[in-house]
Amino acid sequence: MSLIDVEKLIAADHSIRAIKLMYDEALATSAHFDAIYASRGTPSIPLLKGKVPSALYTVGSDRKQCARLQTDLLFRWFLDLPMDKARFDAATYSKNQTRLLRHEVADVFSPKW
Repeated sequence: MSLIDVEKLIAADHSIRAIKLMYDEALATSAHFDAIYASRGTPSIPLLKGKVPSALYTVGSDRKQCARLQTDLLFRWFLDLPMDKARFDAATYSKNQTRLLRHEVADVFSPKW
């Protein structure tokens, strides 16, 4: 058994920290998601947010993204996915992505640079 603080493994000046903060703030302040979520079940924000490191690190598919979540601490950290929690299923990931795009969440999620 080992206790690892993933927060300490990501360099304090790593550019991904600023990106994560920006997206976390955008997601926390958007009421758009309240209208599309069921009252129970797993929220889709982590699935949507997972597209960010996938794009930054050019992961080619949802299946590869989900596989990377199994071993990549930076990806898990970005999604606030605990080490003891199972990674996303690729089929569920794709299905929820389609649902979120249908509700035009990309407009809310896109940063206003």
